[in-house]
Amino acid sequence: MRGIETAQSLSRLTFNKTPTSLVVLRERFAREGLREQEREVTYAMMRTRRLADWEKGAFWQRVEAGFSYLAFDLPCRYGLAYGRPLRILGASIPLLALVYALVLRKRRGAGLWRVWSPDRIRTDEGQATPERLSWDWPTGAGERQPGVTFRFLRALGLGLLFSLLSAFQIGWRELNVGNWITRLLPREYTLGATGWVRVVAGVQSLVSVYLLALWAPTYFGPTVRVAARHPKARFARDHTGIRRLPGARGVSRRALIAA
Repeated sequence: MRGIETAQSLSRLTFNKTPTSLVVLRERFAREGLREQEREVTYAMMRTRRLADWEKGAFWQRVEAGFSYLAFDLPCRYGLAYGRPLRILGASIPLLALVYALVLRKRRGAGLWRVWSPDRIRTDEGQATPERLSWDWPTGAGERQPGVTFRFLRALGLGLLFSLLSAFQIGWRELNVGNWITRLLPREYTLGATGWVRVVAGVQSLVSVYLLALWAPTYFGPTVRVAARHPKARFARDHTGIRRLPGARGVSRRALIAA
């Protein structure tokens, strides 16, 4: 079918029994490098399958359909809204920073703590035990506290720092943005939490990693389409064209072009 790549609302396509026609259409868009149209057809396939499982499937199929909606449709629409995970992540950091800043008003229970590095170079700074952070500015006897605006901005800055550290706490080997952020600080310490604040920070870390894991493959797209189908392929096809896999053997270039 010629000219279908210019059609509107491809994401609303459906199928009755098998998605064979949509699979063929998606592969055609992939060969031609039409990534947006490919994402729309993928969303149409996944959405139709999910709705069918929810309306006519067994109990566990409905559970799976509900999980698919919450885990993949809402955050990124199965890759169609590939920028949504980053927007959710970016919005959650300042929102939770405000929550962490308000926690500093509490003097007991859950709170934020400054933990000084035991191997710090400047041993004249900090202390050996964790230091509870407070809304008030540390002053000596007889000294007046700064204004409310200054204390709020200071607390908001600490909350934002802790929110950033929590969002990027989980890394992989040397790829740990949280460690990079701590290296940007002028003094050698990190922030920790206790009580329910620690639970919220842990959930934030897990959700942030999940959102990044959703964003990366949906944004960059499939790089090797033939790997799962032909493990010994000599060539691989992606949105940039056909390239040779180093040291691979098996499927020929002609077979891949016809795939």
